Amino acid sequence: MSKTIHHKVIVKSKGLDTFDDTTKTEKRQKSRKTMTPADIISFNNTEIEQLFNDIKIGREHANEGIKLIPSLTRFSDTLNEHHQHTEIIKNLMQNLTNKKGDHREEFTSCMTATGITTSLISYEMSDRNEKLIEIMQKWKLFLENTKDYIKNRIEYDKLFKEYNKIIEKVKQMNSQTKPDVKKAAQLQEQKEEITIKTIKEGDQLRKLYNEMYVTFMNLMMGSCSKYHNFIKKSPDTYINYQNQFNQGIEKFNTVIDESSDDDETIKPPDWMNNSPNCFHMFQAESMYLESMNYLIQIYAKKILFDPNLALSGFSIDDVNLIFSGIELIRRLHSGILRKLSRCTLETFLSVYSSRVAQIYQVYHNHCSKFGKAFSRFHQCLNSHQFKNFVEEIATSNKIPPLGELLRTPFIQLSQYVPIFTRMKSEFTNNIEDLETLIYVFTRLSGHCELAETNFATAMEMNKISGVPPKQPPYRRFFSSIPCSLNKTEGVMFLFSDTLMFTKSNKEHEQVFVEQYETKNIEKFEINEKQKTVKIIFATRGKKLRDLDLFFNKLDIAHKFTNELSQIGYFYKNKKIFGVDIKLATQLHEDETRLMPKVLHHIFDALELTAPSTEGIMRLSSNVIELDGLIYKIDAGGDIDDNRGDTLLLANTIKKYCAGLPNKLPLKLQITEGVSNIQSILQTLDKSYLAFIERLFRV
Repeated sequence: MSKTIHHKVIVKSKGLDTFDDTTKTEKRQKSRKTMTPADIISFNNTEIEQLFNDIKIGREHANEGIKLIPSLTRFSDTLNEHHQHTEIIKNLMQNLTNKKGDHREEFTSCMTATGITTSLISYEMSDRNEKLIEIMQKWKLFLENTKDYIKNRIEYDKLFKEYNKIIEKVKQMNSQTKPDVKKAAQLQEQKEEITIKTIKEGDQLRKLYNEMYVTFMNLMMGSCSKYHNFIKKSPDTYINYQNQFNQGIEKFNTVIDESSDDDETIKPPDWMNNSPNCFHMFQAESMYLESMNYLIQIYAKKILFDPNLALSGFSIDDVNLIFSGIELIRRLHSGILRKLSRCTLETFLSVYSSRVAQIYQVYHNHCSKFGKAFSRFHQCLNSHQFKNFVEEIATSNKIPPLGELLRTPFIQLSQYVPIFTRMKSEFTNNIEDLETLIYVFTRLSGHCELAETNFATAMEMNKISGVPPKQPPYRRFFSSIPCSLNKTEGVMFLFSDTLMFTKSNKEHEQVFVEQYETKNIEKFEINEKQKTVKIIFATRGKKLRDLDLFFNKLDIAHKFTNELSQIGYFYKNKKIFGVDIKLATQLHEDETRLMPKVLHHIFDALELTAPSTEGIMRLSSNVIELDGLIYKIDAGGDIDDNRGDTLLLANTIKKYCAGLPNKLPLKLQITEGVSNIQSILQTLDKSYLAFIERLFRV
């Protein structure tokens, strides 16, 4: 997770605006109403530690910097002597001739200009050195202002140590069966006094440290601004440094602005009252950011600052894994919301279109890490201490549970496509931008759905021990239903590509027994009297062994058959391998593309890499990788991570061609003449022709 930003620095072209950062005083006053004294002390300690380290680092650099002052001063004396020499040279280069006209006049002009330039450069060098000395003097002033910072910290640490002792005594007193009432009252009074004093002293020290560091930042940024403003007058050689400085300041202020936690509510501009779609988007962003703030500012901070969780095995790495993606999303949408609050109707879409690459990258990375992050979160929930802690946070702050909030990005992404689609009638001049946004968010929604599906499947697969290796990497979990197979009681796990029967061992773990591929299910039938289900399997016309399952209740048997129907519907609608190309195009709602878009993506990638790759239709690829990609595509996935693997994609197309139920007409192999061939091709479906055309282009 990124470090907490304490202060906001704004540098403008005209100079430095000083600021008085009270570390969001108004926000603290509101938030403290919901904080316990222990929370306030913990908060102060965290801020004090961060500021103490900042001051310490600043002082270390300052001590090294002020060592240069004597050398810079000596160099300044040398430059003054050098300037005197250049003044003499400037005078010598002037008035070298009194004759006017012809080439002598040009010679005189050039020499004069050279003398003046030499003098100016000397002045510039001297001035720059003086500016550097001025910056080092600011270091020195910072050291003077912060000379007692360790002493201040020691005094507070002594007080905090006393506070801990009193708290420990109170705990011991409370643990006694029959505590001394009088002593307990005295101890409670001491606790209240030391608590009030610790909070007061902590607030004062935090504000003192904050003032020290803010003053230092103002001093340094002011000096640096003066230095770079001076460089504006320098020769072109130094202008690049000035541009670099200006870009850095602009980026600095942008990052601070987008990641600041101002308490002021961000409001929509007035013109959105006449634009329901834009207002709806603003409200959605505002509610979304609120959820992200709950995750980072409440859950993450409280979890990170609680010492008891560390003792239970919960580490900072766990916090980073679970919340790091969320923090990037929060920063992204904080910036978006602020831009929306200042935009006009004409610039509304640009708030999103200018961030398309960043949006895609942030969410794509979040989806790729979601499985590990959410899996770790579920592992942490097995700890009663962690589970009770996060539940207490939700209850005391009256916010949604942590698990629900962690899924918020996936829910939010599903809202963008319909909103942007409705905007087409309003932004008729920006259809191309809207189509781009709709395409990007559609892709991201697919990534999110696949990430959740893979996570749910992985969680169920982890419940089964002894599963054979080389299982397909992409499958979807539907349900797990208790049943009996061959008089063995167990549980049937239903996945999109397989049925896994398991039985329970002595440790109540589900142990793998057997699995059956769903693609071989020919039909199934239920016997309501006997509460059994018969599944009939066949492959390529060859009948396989039937599967007879017994259920304790009829409604469970019906649930099982309903799940089988869902698997069949899912497999039929998602699958493209072995399915008629026109039917697959219709099921995927890709009629405008004439064939499933994933095939277009494969051909797009091949057209870039195939010409420079030898034998793509002759050489084979890794069988496991090929099967994995086919499973992924049939499960609704895309080829994002395999775009550069030419042989794998070429073999995927070969596999697709081999599985097509409608092969090329045999007449094409014996027919001659362009007109005759065209007459045969005209009888084929447009989807088939589009596929052939793209295949021949490769």
